[in-house]
Amino acid sequence: MSRITKMRNRQPRSSSRRSGSFVIMVLVCMVVSTTILVGVAASSLRARRQMQMELQMEQTRWLLQASVLRAREQCLDSEEYDGETLNISPPVSQRQSTTVVIEVTKSTAEQADVSVTAIIIGDGPAGKPTQRSERFTVLR
Repeated sequence: MSRITKMRNRQPRSSSRRSGSFVIMVLVCMVVSTTILVGVAASSLRARRQMQMELQMEQTRWLLQASVLRAREQCLDSEEYDGETLNISPPVSQRQSTTVVIEVTKSTAEQADVSVTAIIIGDGPAGKPTQRSERFTVLR
């Protein structure tokens, strides 16, 4: 009888060891998969922020080009034009602050030095400003 009792005691022990090691393997797999998912999510978030920043930079370049054209036209149309500051209201879907500063300094009666600066401040708490500037001379 003592042999049968020993065999009965051994079976549950080995089965509990197997289920314990199975639980440990499952937990290790869960930790590894969670780590991978967190890494993928962080990478995706970084890529999204980078794309938003590049889009904002491109918008700043377009805004600067349009403002340079406006400044040239205004300088050629009026000798009294000394610049302006434009606060452009954003579209409904975006919450950006957009400002253009045009400064005109008259060197001579026939020449004006123009400085144009375009600034866009992105939306959200981490919204970083992008700024582009250009200087040029207008001959009348």
